[in-house]
This record gives sequence, C-alpha cells and structure tokens, in this order.
Amino acid sequence: MMEYGRKSGKIFTVACLTIIFVFFAAVMCRVATRQLVVKKLGIMNNITAAIFWDASKLNQLENQQKEGDSREKNVTVDWMTKYPFQVAGWSNGKLISKYEGKVASVKKKIGDYTGEFFPGRLLFSRATEKQNALLQWKYGKGRSEDNMDVLFMRNGYLTYVQPRESEVSIKEIGDSLADFKAWLAEKNIPLLYVNAGSKVNPDDKQLTAWDMLSEYTNENGDALQEYLVTKGVDYIDMRQEMKQAGLDWYAAYYKVDHHWTTETGMWAAGVIAEKLNKDYGFAFDKAFFDRNNYTADTYAWKGGQWRSAHAISDYDCPREAYTYYLPDFPTLFSVEIPTRSIQWQGEYQDTLINMPKVMESREYSETDLMHKPDAYNINATWHNDDVGIFKNLMPVDNHKKLLVLQDSFGFYLTTYLSCDVQEVHVLHLLKFDGSLRAYIEGIKPDMVIVLYCARNIKKINWATHKSAFDFR
Repeated sequence: MMEYGRKSGKIFTVACLTIIFVFFAAVMCRVATRQLVVKKLGIMNNITAAIFWDASKLNQLENQQKEGDSREKNVTVDWMTKYPFQVAGWSNGKLISKYEGKVASVKKKIGDYTGEFFPGRLLFSRATEKQNALLQWKYGKGRSEDNMDVLFMRNGYLTYVQPRESEVSIKEIGDSLADFKAWLAEKNIPLLYVNAGSKVNPDDKQLTAWDMLSEYTNENGDALQEYLVTKGVDYIDMRQEMKQAGLDWYAAYYKVDHHWTTETGMWAAGVIAEKLNKDYGFAFDKAFFDRNNYTADTYAWKGGQWRSAHAISDYDCPREAYTYYLPDFPTLFSVEIPTRSIQWQGEYQDTLINMPKVMESREYSETDLMHKPDAYNINATWHNDDVGIFKNLMPVDNHKKLLVLQDSFGFYLTTYLSCDVQEVHVLHLLKFDGSLRAYIEGIKPDMVIVLYCARNIKKINWATHKSAFDFR
C-alpha cells in the first residue's frame, strides 16, 4: 500500500512538472514565433496562423502598448556617458547596464505573453479567484517591482511585507548619506533627508501578531534616524509630523495602495517648505500648499495593492476616492523628461499633471482596473522616470534650484513645491545609472533633498549603481 502511495506521488509530481514544462514551452514558442518568424522574417502561413489564432486581439493589445500618449515616445538615454563616473572600478558599468537592459527587455516580452497576451487570460484569472475563494486564501502575492507580498490589515487596508534591515545595512545607508552630505558641503550645498514614512501607523499597526513579524518599515526608519543623529545628517520624519499635526493616519493613505493621498502629499510639501524657510533661507509662500487655492476634482478608482491581492484571492473592495488638484492661481512651466522625449510648456494642468491620462483613467472599467496603471501612478507627468526637470516660468521669490532624489511618494509633492521655486530636478536613482555627483556638478543645485518612503530603506547594491541610497 505504501509502495502504491509512493508511485502515485511520483506520477502526480511528474504530471505537474510536465504541465509546467508544456506551459512555458508554449509561451516561449509564441514569443519566439512572434518576434522572429512573424515580425523579423515576415512569414505568415497555416502554422503561424494556428499559433496566433488570437492574432486580432494580440495586435490590438500590442498597438495599445505602442501608442500610449501621442505626446510621448520612450527613448534610451546613456546616462553613464553623459554623466561619467570618476571612481575607479566603474569601467565595466556601461557594459553591465547594456546587459541589464537586454535582460529587462526579454523579461518584459515573456511577462507580456504569460500575462496580458496570454490567450484566455481573464478566464484563467476568474477560475483562480474562485479556487482561492473556496480555499479562503487570504495572503496575496504582490505584483510590485520588488515582488513584495501583500498583508491584509484588520481595518481593511492593505500593506506590503517589509523585512527588517540588519544593523550593518542601516549603518551602511547612514554612512552613505553622511558621506554624500560631506561631499555636498564642500560645494556649499545643504542636504535634507525626508523619511516619508509608511502606511503602517507605528502606534496602531492594525496587523495580526503573526503579520507584525513580516512588516518592519517603522523599525527600519527609526534605526536609520537614530544613526543619522550620530552622523549629523538633518532629517524630517513625516510620521512625527503627522502625529503633531493631528492627521487621521489611515485616512492619509489610500486603502488599497501603499501611497499617501494627493492631499497628504500637498500637506507634506508644506511641511518641507516650512523647514526650508526656517533653516535653509528659502521664502515659500504657505498659500501654495493650501487646498483652498486649488480646484479639486475627485473620481473613483482602485489602487495597485488591490490588483496584487485580487489577482489570486477573493479579496475585493469598492473603488475609493482619488483627487487631483489644479491651481486657481496663474502658472506657467516647462517640463522635460528625457527618457520619454517630453518637452512640454504650459500651465500646471498641461505640464505637471498629465491630463490626457487623468481623463483616460476616469473611464476605466472594472476589467481595465485589473490590468491598467492606477490613477496615482499615471496621472502625474513624472512617475519614477530617470530624470525630470521642472522650470517655473512665473516670477517667484525663491530664485533657487532644488534637486530632489525621490520615489513615488514625491509624484505630486514635488509639483506643489515647483509652484514657488525657480527650478526643480527630480531623479529616481533606481533607474538613473550615471554618476549622481557628475549630474550635481553640471546643474549646481542650491539644495538637495532625499525623499523616500520607508520601504526603500534597504541594503545598497553597490554593483549596479541602481540603489536608492547610492549617491556616487
């Protein structure tokens, strides 16, 4: 009987492995045939027609990807050549970057064909949802770029797993900030670090005792700030600022997205402006951070964490309010984003907010919400691009140039700051692979701000020069 059980187990294992092998073989066949046989060689016959029986739908999906915003066109910028490193040992950096680009391109193609381009994708998705509902599966695999897992909070909010960083890693990050500060000080450029915090309230975590063992954004933030005090690096802790301002913590964030709301971003911009006025000689007008001086428009949407959870579980929720703000005061900007060939000039709503994307996202159906970028991530013109340059063409009191090294928590925050300063450069160091210091020597900013949510407090990968706290 036991021998029979072993044989059954082996047969089951072999069957599962065979199914997996056939699945990936079929995907690779479609990718190779589409890219080489059809597109490169132009061969269309009965065999290729059978492989692409869904050709009309596939062509439509591919065209949608290519078209995007007609005002934009993705281009590759060789940042390493434009802003070369002076540090020894980086001679192979450009070669590594090229290989990374090739790998990323192949990965994206395979991802497309196993996801959005997979025949019957929605049918499989619905079947998976029903299966997980029967199993009462409540732990969703995240679809973030870091492949983080989703945690379901007791108040109905979602957050991500965040490992605890080691003491060695925290000190390494702190030392990198301190070294960067010292280098900037030689050029009379001050540095301010802003901990944008996290969705989890340190005083009211709303997590089970088990899930608390998987979420350490606040602990990592506390450890880094304690170390920065010993290194003399100035910082703002937005968590403490939120408490002092009496903000409703969870209302300041989206329920099913890890970002703070656009309203909270405007408030946080005002906190930073006040700090710059007090300690760094700026002259921001508080009126630029007052919601009463903006026209608000709200519509319903679902954020990225909902997709992460809903993709493999029965978790669902109603749409929640997303609000964008357009200034009631006169504005005129020029915006440049090199990697998307953007060179726009006009009012706030024509430049810093991507109004065509706003209007598109307002019309998303329930099916679209699962597979389209959400409102927060697409409605800002700059969204984790390598470089963005915002020039204010209106008269301002702050005749200064800001450089902000930021993640997605700065999408809208930076646009509010831009309303009352002459020039703002924003960089995303997880994509910008040139020398940050060479860039700084080129633009000569009056101030550098490092603004990250606590999820980006993680070990520096010095080999790629694509880490949030690598300031070389």
